[in-house]
Amino acid sequence: MSKITDAPTMTAEASNTQLTKSRRGPPAYRKPNQTRAGRLRQQMTADLIAKLGGHVSPIQSVAVETIVDLLLAARTARADLLAGKATIDDVVKLENAVGRAILRLGLPAPKDAAPGDDAWRKFLADYGDG
Repeated sequence: MSKITDAPTMTAEASNTQLTKSRRGPPAYRKPNQTRAGRLRQQMTADLIAKLGGHVSPIQSVAVETIVDLLLAARTARADLLAGKATIDDVVKLENAVGRAILRLGLPAPKDAAPGDDAWRKFLADYGDG
């Protein structure tokens, strides 16, 4: 069996190949740091791991990835809410899920966090009706 090597056939095959390549669209996979969202996800993950002391167990690693994914989903839902594509319920559910995931992970509370029960009891004792 011989290959046909005439110019018209080769040109037709080449143009067909180029046509096929141009119809493929964007790549099916991108490296995680090739998109803005991917770089943000990496930075958020690194920040959370740093908050935990730099060394995390495999279970903590999964929890950190879950928190970052939920945070990004909540961010997207908030943008969709502003664009009229989502409801406030969607945003609230995602943000509550983020809060629960952070509590499960046991991250230390920020310094400007709301006061605990003891501070509330002291406030009521000092300024309450009793």
